[in-house]
Amino acid sequence: MFSFVQGHNMAKASLDLALWDLYAKKLGKPLRKVLGGTTSKISSGVAIGISDEESMIQSIEAYVKVGYKRFKIKIKPGHDYEVLKKIRQQFPNLPLMADANASYTFNDMSLLEQLDSLNLMMIEQPFGKDEFFQHSELQRVLKTPICLDESITSVEKAYQAIQFKSCKILVVKPGRVGGLSPSLQIHELALKHHVPLWVGGMIESGVSRAHNVALASLPGFTIPGDISGSDRYWSRDVVKKGIKVYDGDIEVPSESGLGFFIDEPFIDQIATKKEEF
Repeated sequence: MFSFVQGHNMAKASLDLALWDLYAKKLGKPLRKVLGGTTSKISSGVAIGISDEESMIQSIEAYVKVGYKRFKIKIKPGHDYEVLKKIRQQFPNLPLMADANASYTFNDMSLLEQLDSLNLMMIEQPFGKDEFFQHSELQRVLKTPICLDESITSVEKAYQAIQFKSCKILVVKPGRVGGLSPSLQIHELALKHHVPLWVGGMIESGVSRAHNVALASLPGFTIPGDISGSDRYWSRDVVKKGIKVYDGDIEVPSESGLGFFIDEPFIDQIATKKEEF
């Protein structure tokens, strides 16, 4: 439907997500079931931003108490191996991964190889988004799986990553790839090639985050995603009740459609402009 438009994936996603919600409501089914979801509960992971080591450790301790199931530590050159080593010593059995946000270059190969000793779940996006060959070279020498995030902007890019053997894990962000429709295609592609998936977050409101919850219920999403609770980012979300994490899990709604409902009085309160079509 949107294929004639080049790029603009965020705008496409806005329409695509809304249409999937409407379609599920017309069928009178939960969105997760319409998408092919197989679970009523998903596991949630959390990201820890770059800060001083003591603050990062305190944050991890707080999120461990909440029950989050996977911990992503942001790294960059000069803030990587030693920091991760101290965190690993403090939490020897924690499901831990590192997210580089494309901040390294091919010259940092030996430094990245050091991370192999830390028993990480994965290293996310060490190199630039178009560096599929460089990632394949790094994955060839690493035991730790590489996960591609920024590189996965379309179904075609996911296929390229798999064919180049650039990674062993993929992140799917519906907003970035153009909605749930291409996300489902990536899911099928990953299942075919036995590549584990997880759903990434983009500091979204509850509207798109709820779509991420439904997507994460599909069988290929076997790793806890970046779908944390609404209260992590918002004092009040735009959906009623918000996204809530209980013991590290999020319930996938069983109501028809998305299963989360817009807090319209709150929207009216904070809106600066409103148009009706």
